[in-house]
Amino acid sequence: SCITNALAVHGRRVQTVEGLAEPGELHPLQEAFHANYGAQCGFCTPGMILAAKALSTMPLPQGNRVSLLAPSGAMLVCMTDLCHRRWGLEVPAFEEKTRRYLQDISPPFIRIRNPVDIWPAATVSGVEFAYREGTEAVLKDANIDAVVMILMITDETGVPPLDFIIELVQRYPDKPLYVAFTGQKKHMDAAKAYLEPRGVPTFPLVEEPFEALSILARCRQARDR
Repeated sequence: SCITNALAVHGRRVQTVEGLAEPGELHPLQEAFHANYGAQCGFCTPGMILAAKALSTMPLPQGNRVSLLAPSGAMLVCMTDLCHRRWGLEVPAFEEKTRRYLQDISPPFIRIRNPVDIWPAATVSGVEFAYREGTEAVLKDANIDAVVMILMITDETGVPPLDFIIELVQRYPDKPLYVAFTGQKKHMDAAKAYLEPRGVPTFPLVEEPFEALSILARCRQARDR
């Protein structure tokens, strides 16, 4: 944030590090940074805490190749563009077997590639099936180092059981899976309260898991030099 001009975020929603916990409370990572004198400056420390949150329950990604599943093609275009231009993340092509499977569970009018517009499959087979099958297929792909699931949860679209996310994390422990939300705050808060104690980091803003991945991918690169 120390290199971001305030005008660049004019009119946009901005989450500060205080958004990690409820008002008047501290997230366990904030408490740990405070107890161990982990602060640097007021600009750098929030980014460090977000990266620590991503790393606290997930492995360091093997590289910078990411896949994302979202309920909106426009959202996918924006996030992919930011991955390339701002975050130093690649959004590579899938292995052919992955692409074929994702195409098979989607209606024929949608052309599947990375990133994945998962909502057409959700309208045909249900939200839980589409996200579960789509995310697992992507986690299996050798071209992908990390996965971001952007889950839409509203009264109108329904709130699927979230156990399948925990099962996927346990089944693929070597690949980080981050969850962000779009929808109603009450459902987002409930999903966060359910997933995070079970080892799945969640982010209320869709940009945040990519920002954390960007930091962690650079950490991996520096460590492997």
